[in-house]
Amino acid sequence: MIDDVRDIIERGIHSLYDALPEIRKLASSDDWRKREDAATALVEISKKREDEVVSEMIIWADEEDPNIRRASSEGLRGVARRNPEKILPVIEKLKTDDSLYVRKSVAALLRAISKKNSEFVADLCRKWAKLENKNTNWILRQGIKKLPEEQQEELKSLINKSIKSTNRPNEDLIAYCGLYCGDCFFYKGEIADLARDLRKRLREAKLHKIYKEFSKFAKEFKDYPVCYDVLGAMVKMRCKGCRNGGGPPFCKIRKCCQKDELEGCWECDEFETCKKLDFLKPNHGNAHIKNLRKIKKYGIEAFLEGKKYW
Repeated sequence: MIDDVRDIIERGIHSLYDALPEIRKLASSDDWRKREDAATALVEISKKREDEVVSEMIIWADEEDPNIRRASSEGLRGVARRNPEKILPVIEKLKTDDSLYVRKSVAALLRAISKKNSEFVADLCRKWAKLENKNTNWILRQGIKKLPEEQQEELKSLINKSIKSTNRPNEDLIAYCGLYCGDCFFYKGEIADLARDLRKRLREAKLHKIYKEFSKFAKEFKDYPVCYDVLGAMVKMRCKGCRNGGGPPFCKIRKCCQKDELEGCWECDEFETCKKLDFLKPNHGNAHIKNLRKIKKYGIEAFLEGKKYW
């Protein structure tokens, strides 16, 4: 990797700002290898121009492109090990990032720092757990894995409390139809996470190389590639929620409410007999109608505090 960017590194050591345009181009590339080259260049240059690199990464951490934001974290691996305090302005900007790619890099930094500065990481995690942010909680769960077990147990307790608080009923998760998105496995991502983890474990077991041998004893194994592809489709079973750009784009219920400027079907006097809601019945029976009745009668706050049908 260093050989691929040696010229850039040498120029960057001489003058960081002469090399930055090319590093930035690599960092924003669709090719993961070029993105790694960008990070490698920043790491090597930071050995000689630490403060300059950190100052520039603080700016990159605010960029719209998640690849650039990820580079702002990934390019500080060396600094993180040497002087973790210096990277705080960068990771503070990234601690709630929506991009999983960025969050993975921040968590990796925390694990790298843990080896020599476990208390630094533990203190930071205690602070971040108070944010009660789901993206931050993800970073924390992944970032504490290299800490001593005693510290891990303490922080897991704090993170779990934060997660429970983050999962409080939220008005924005009430779909127009009355169903509560927070109860949906697409929104929770539980199946997606399980499928992702199983695919990873299958790759580690190298089952793709030996499934044909297994099929001699159990014929079902001949369809292993199909199974693996299905798991891949399950990994994508995620949703932001009906009101946050999720759900089917063709949903007639959402379009109807938005057209009539309704907060939800509970504000319409015809929801009991509305045909647009019929497509929900095969999966949800009468649950959405029960929810709509509750919201209409008792209001949103009471609905959020009480039982929600699914």
